[in-house]
Amino acid sequence: MTESPPKVSFADLTHTGRSVAANMFPLGLGFVAAYARKHLARDFSFELFRYPEDFNAALRQEFPRVACFSAYAWNLELSYGYARLIKKYSPSTVTIFGGVNFPIDPVEQCSFLRHYPAIDFFVEGEGEEALVGLLAKLADHNFSGHSLRRTGEGIPSVRYVQEESWVTAPMLPRIDDLERIPSPYLTGIMDKFFDARLTPLLQFTRGCPYSCVFCHEAPPYYNKIRQFSLDRIREELEYVASRSQVLDLCLADLNFGILEQDVAIARELVGMRERYGWPQHVDATFDKNNKKHALEIFDIMRGLLPRSMAVQSTDPKVLAAIRRRNPPLELLSRTAHADRRLTTANQEELVLSEIIVALPEDTRTAHERSVADMLDLGVTLLKNHQFMVLKGTLADTEAFRQKYAYDTRFRVMARCCGYYPFLGENFPAAEIEEICVGTRSMRYADYQWSRWLSLSVEIFNNDLMFAEIAQFMQGLGLRPSQWFHLLHEQVLADRGALHDLYQAFHREEEGNLWPSRQEIHRFLLDPGTIDRYITGDLGYNEIYKYKVLALFDHMDELHALVRRAANIVLAKRSVSELERIYLDELLDLSLLRKDHFFDADNVPLKARFHFNFVRGIQHRFRVPVTDLHVPPGIDLEVYHDAYQKNLIRGLTRQYGTTLTSRARIIRIGITNKLFRQVRVDQQTFRFPSPHLPLMVPYQSESEAVVLPGMS
Repeated sequence: MTESPPKVSFADLTHTGRSVAANMFPLGLGFVAAYARKHLARDFSFELFRYPEDFNAALRQEFPRVACFSAYAWNLELSYGYARLIKKYSPSTVTIFGGVNFPIDPVEQCSFLRHYPAIDFFVEGEGEEALVGLLAKLADHNFSGHSLRRTGEGIPSVRYVQEESWVTAPMLPRIDDLERIPSPYLTGIMDKFFDARLTPLLQFTRGCPYSCVFCHEAPPYYNKIRQFSLDRIREELEYVASRSQVLDLCLADLNFGILEQDVAIARELVGMRERYGWPQHVDATFDKNNKKHALEIFDIMRGLLPRSMAVQSTDPKVLAAIRRRNPPLELLSRTAHADRRLTTANQEELVLSEIIVALPEDTRTAHERSVADMLDLGVTLLKNHQFMVLKGTLADTEAFRQKYAYDTRFRVMARCCGYYPFLGENFPAAEIEEICVGTRSMRYADYQWSRWLSLSVEIFNNDLMFAEIAQFMQGLGLRPSQWFHLLHEQVLADRGALHDLYQAFHREEEGNLWPSRQEIHRFLLDPGTIDRYITGDLGYNEIYKYKVLALFDHMDELHALVRRAANIVLAKRSVSELERIYLDELLDLSLLRKDHFFDADNVPLKARFHFNFVRGIQHRFRVPVTDLHVPPGIDLEVYHDAYQKNLIRGLTRQYGTTLTSRARIIRIGITNKLFRQVRVDQQTFRFPSPHLPLMVPYQSESEAVVLPGMS
């Protein structure tokens, strides 16, 4: 009887305690598995896993000879929990880890592996060739990890601990020709993940030419870009499009749009949507500096993704400290404003940017200025991130920590906590992240104030929530940042439901932060603590939780606050009675379109207005009030169209209807696509694709009205 080949498992696990935390296909380890199967299919059997429950079912049948795990910030403890128990019940199984969640300093690497003794070997950098070499070495030692480690032999790109010795070897060069790596999709090993829960993840290039200290790919090892062929990419897109059961796609490229080939890929994605109805949304990180191809891609992919121009900060001292160089604001302005039209959902295109608070050399003033710069450029999806100190980045080194005097806190990563099955028992696992809440230049109190600012950006600016009102204010002479800061001041001065909401946000965020890993680990050992994270009593992403609560439970109060802020402006301006009526009716329409916007089954609502707001939407509210005025009145109806209903139902199927689910949907950046349509007399208004110039932002301080408290 022929003996079956040794089994090698590849587990790129995601937490599922509260929901599917990393809800994307396991592409990274999929590449490694596909490459290993190509070279060693005769010698081994391979299987790839994403869900802990599926991995446990396989372990019940048979322990693998070699168990490979990915190590990311969001799954290290989960992966290690399985590795530890596998070693307990099957000591001969070799455990191999690989991934970016690994220190770059050799001394810290050794400490890391001593802290995780159930890891036999760790593969650093690209894993495909390194793993094949390691498996060959293990075969020479009859798959005895102990025997191989006892030799103390250096294995390229592999690190391990042998008794008192730390064993390392030079890194293998990165793979030049990516076509040597089989496609995990086209080989079929990803087929079982087309399950209506996971989002397809695709990669068209590897490497990054930039050196941002907070990124894993800043070291020189990753600085050269390699690309997959367009023919292969087309084949993969066709394969995924014909099978995907979800609406979205995520790109793993760090700089989509950096290569001319990316323009052709953009056209392919649009073609897929036309033929298959997929994707309806693409999550992509665009090139940091070179906007040569970005505008063309944005034009091609209208409605699929927002215009993107992440900056992290606009302060020169911060940018120098993090080794980043942004394009001039003038170029970013052209990117934001060039030929913006309505999307397929008859909504204005979003403009995305990203800022990180509490970076080295950051201050409260610098952060506030960065926010204002982006708002004045017309950014309508401004993501304010916290500075996560990630293993494997330059920012995590002791030199950076000391130079900038980090003040850090620890917390359980959102949704990354739960109990997981192993044979007949369950074990707890929780991922702990370290975030910077202060430096030598930013006090903790300034960080806390910045978080309130971030919440206001999410509620009042992002997703075009009140864009039509902001446009009216811009016509009165206020820059977007001035109007936003008035709203922010009003919400902080509020003494009603919104005040309570902001205070609850502050308390919850404060309560989820711990001064050390040791203290949060002790807290997690208390009976019932893990359950509190699973039920949602603890551990939400606070910004998105409270944004959801604001939008779903307090839409009336939000509109009332905007109305009060608008009246402050009107009291300082000479405006006509017609403009006052217009603003009142515009806010009434806004509430009708956005209240309970996630309910696809609401019947259409009709109301009488004295302005043709259908035409206003068509022209993105950049039309004189007098041109919209209809003195006798006009009956308008607000409703969800078929596209929106299908989108809402598809998102509900993929994510669910809980608070956590809604927070994840909100985070995608498609909320504005769910605002109800407007039509006249039961006839859907067919919008053309206007090519209207945006209002030119004010360049002179003398042209803008400065209200008290605004800077």
